[in-house]
Amino acid sequence: YLDYFGIEEAWTVIAFVRLGRGEEAKRQAELMLDPEALNKDEVHHQYRNGLAGITASTVAMLTRDALWLAKIAPTLIECARWTERVCEGTMHSANPSTRGLLPPHIYGGDLRDPATSLYSTVTCWRGLLETSQAFRSLGSAKLMEEGERIAVVADRLRAQIEKALSAVTDHSTTPPFVPLALDIPSLDGRNEGPHEELTATQFGNFWILFAPMFLELDFR
Repeated sequence: YLDYFGIEEAWTVIAFVRLGRGEEAKRQAELMLDPEALNKDEVHHQYRNGLAGITASTVAMLTRDALWLAKIAPTLIECARWTERVCEGTMHSANPSTRGLLPPHIYGGDLRDPATSLYSTVTCWRGLLETSQAFRSLGSAKLMEEGERIAVVADRLRAQIEKALSAVTDHSTTPPFVPLALDIPSLDGRNEGPHEELTATQFGNFWILFAPMFLELDFR
């Protein structure tokens, strides 16, 4: 691909810094933080918002570059506040299981159905968590204070995600099935799955894509 998605690239940028290519990792992380990449009119913007925070904060922590963190901090704060704002906006959703999560959005580049995405929501939670940790570890007194505030937002979002997971997990299958696409209009407001054959449906194919990355986000 010649364009930036945001879904695959985060892990490769972190790989660069772990392999000792810190300057290249910072350069690529700044591409992820570019205003065009974070444009909220873009189909991939929800998980980009979270992954940009994860990636840049992780690169800052691994390089221990406090000056670079200070440079990118305004954009990281903007990403964190966007997450906080849009999740607050769904707290009174008609569907209790999606309250406090990211709002419905086109689910994927090849799947234009709107849905509430657990994967995207968890990326934004992890973005809050990593940003908070970077600010509190490397930041100025002002950034440390901002990091404490963001940590509270991350804890609040985590609680909502835990409620959602408890509500939507389907125990009729063995093992239980955890849908990642919720409240889908084309399914009359139902969640995806369980899928008899994951590769037989578009949502199943996206579940194959998102599920391992959900695990990589280490939501525990």
